[in-house]
Amino acid sequence: MLLAASGPAVRRAAATDLLRTAPLPLPPDLVEAALDAHQAAPTDETYHPWPDSYRPLMKRLMDDPDAALRAVERGLPLAWELTEVWRDRESDVLPWLAAAAVDAGDLCQVATVGAALAGGAPAPWLAPRLDSDDPSVRVAATLVAVRLRVPGAIPLVLRLMDELPEESATLRLTPVCSPGAVVTVAVEVFGAAAEPVVRRIADRPRTEWVDALRDFPALAAGSVDEFVRLLPASAGVLAALGPAAGPGAARALRVRAEAGDLAAALALARVTGEERPALEVVQGLPDALARRTAAVEVAAELGPRAAQLLPLVEERLKAPGLESRADAAAAIWRVTGRTHDTAPVVADQLARRGHADRPYYGHQPHLGALRALTAMRLLPAAARNAVEHIAFSPRRVVSSPLCDGAPHPDLAARELARGLLALTG
Repeated sequence: MLLAASGPAVRRAAATDLLRTAPLPLPPDLVEAALDAHQAAPTDETYHPWPDSYRPLMKRLMDDPDAALRAVERGLPLAWELTEVWRDRESDVLPWLAAAAVDAGDLCQVATVGAALAGGAPAPWLAPRLDSDDPSVRVAATLVAVRLRVPGAIPLVLRLMDELPEESATLRLTPVCSPGAVVTVAVEVFGAAAEPVVRRIADRPRTEWVDALRDFPALAAGSVDEFVRLLPASAGVLAALGPAAGPGAARALRVRAEAGDLAAALALARVTGEERPALEVVQGLPDALARRTAAVEVAAELGPRAAQLLPLVEERLKAPGLESRADAAAAIWRVTGRTHDTAPVVADQLARRGHADRPYYGHQPHLGALRALTAMRLLPAAARNAVEHIAFSPRRVVSSPLCDGAPHPDLAARELARGLLALTG
């Protein structure tokens, strides 16, 4: 039998071929034989021109989460891939990812995995990373401490803000990681318990951190002059303050709105109740596509007060992309309350993107459709199968190809889908 052949490469090929046709879940003894053979004769299968019917060993193991986990425990670097393919495996792989974490990119993976867990336990393995001479490692390690809710995480963030203020505000840990994420994430994760961090931000506002003050109006109200200075980055905070932002902020926002700044115009609508500047910004855009796109954004924000933009929003229903049509339909609902002709368009975006065996990419439009239907409190029949799949699939349904230390978008998709099902029966 080839599984007992003297040559490890022959044993490996035999085990891989047997696994290709074995039923799921994969037989544990065959998995062990394949892993033994792989350790004796490791090889890179990534770029080989295999026939379509051939499943390289690593890919076949990933079809069975327990087999893939056994491979991780045997030393194969599949921990991150396992969490990308299968749900609810974060606690299984966290120790392996943590042990292998060397640089900021590795630590961002640990942060993403940790965001799915309850956390709250000490993480002594983080200590040398938190004291690293490499600023990117220190920032990423602090991000991990926050995501894992490690005891003492808030003091670690404050220390970072004091010792590496520029790095903790602007350093990019990966090509897609937002500057200053560790500070704003601390507020997101700990909420009211992060008040010491929020106070530090209010004392020393920066454009990268200012949004963290949105949910702390009492603290934000004392820094309005600084927020005016930080426009346009601070428009969201001034909008969150509403009338409490005061006349000085209103004047500054109006000036920017008159210059064509849509974010400032929408913030002004929150501060003073004036919708006219936002409508005028949209109508003043020189490009027809830009006008239609901006009209959708304003209608979604202002609701019935944006009624005069409906013709532009309805034109967007003819857009070639499913996401654009769904966004337009949701905006029309916000303005008019109509569901008979808007909910089916939003549902179509869910029903027609991806399928049960391939994750959705580009998760924000996908999540937007779920949020829109939840707000409507409707689930059209055409989207029910898709929503049930999102809610209960053991595999990831929404996928993000890059890791930035944020929670996996599939977590939000599942929560939204389950909430929508519970709401609509």
